[in-house]
Amino acid sequence: MESDYAMLPKLLEDANCVSEIFVTDRSDPANSVFFDRYGPTGSLAVKCVNPDYCYERYDTFDDMRLPITAFDAIWLRMDYPISDDFIAHLKKTFPWSFFIEDPDALMRTDNKAWLADIAADMGDLMPPVRLCRSAEDVDAFKKIHPDLVLKQLRSYGGKGVVRYRTSGDTEMRCSDDVRHYMGMYGPCLAMRYLASPNQSDNRILVTNRAILGAFKRRPGESWQCNMSSGGTAETTELDDRELEIVGRVQELMRQENILFCGIDTLEDEHGTRFLSEVNTLNVGGIRRAAELSSQPVLREAVTTIANRLHQNSGLILQLKHQKTQVHRGGLFKLGL
Repeated sequence: MESDYAMLPKLLEDANCVSEIFVTDRSDPANSVFFDRYGPTGSLAVKCVNPDYCYERYDTFDDMRLPITAFDAIWLRMDYPISDDFIAHLKKTFPWSFFIEDPDALMRTDNKAWLADIAADMGDLMPPVRLCRSAEDVDAFKKIHPDLVLKQLRSYGGKGVVRYRTSGDTEMRCSDDVRHYMGMYGPCLAMRYLASPNQSDNRILVTNRAILGAFKRRPGESWQCNMSSGGTAETTELDDRELEIVGRVQELMRQENILFCGIDTLEDEHGTRFLSEVNTLNVGGIRRAAELSSQPVLREAVTTIANRLHQNSGLILQLKHQKTQVHRGGLFKLGL
């Protein structure tokens, strides 16, 4: 979330695009009817973004309430758990608001099952994967690939990601472990474990048209490289194969009308890079990439949002007019 928060004050600098930005948070008890109970509500508790707004001091900014009719555009940025029922509730509550990225597309592309869906399009740029609905599915795949990684379908930050092999240091060793895991999480994505000699992955931050930045993540005490699991970040250079991976994913992003994506690549034992992860719902790492880069990463990201708003200004104003029946200007209020 901190990456998205870092962009917001810079988006305010585009005086021709956004007049006000507000953030509403499901951790605020005042919003429990909307976020937790999916009930009707006439207003939401929000925080108004100003030039000093930042993730670390989020709780220090004053709350206010805004009617739900006040939001001209909405940018969905949430961590799991998020249900399909909530997405339906969100769209029903804001029928006259423009969604910068379609919530249904975000949920579809951020689901790990999507990796199984796009495997054919990616060809040899992905390791072998299989969507598994039972322990028997997992074990059948394990007969082909004895060392596996299992991924919870809707998760983030390395949560619900385990290694499954019959020997060595691992979280899971037998079918009973798999049954217990799937009893907790349901269907999962199984992926061949890539034994990278460097024990690191690359996080690549992209828009549907450009690469914002990238950095290498090295694991801490865990075998996982996620920053939330104790990983550390350093600069990296992308090879030609990774650039091909980015181009293929960007094509799929454009088909889904998705703006931002976090792509993870891993090396196998031969040093060959493969696509291992795609994140679209809450893309972490943009601020980290900005810190490690001499390029204007945040400004490029903000320009992408501003362009989406400008390109759809006619539709936004049409929705606004339908909502109020009175056109009162061309600047938009953005809700996050």
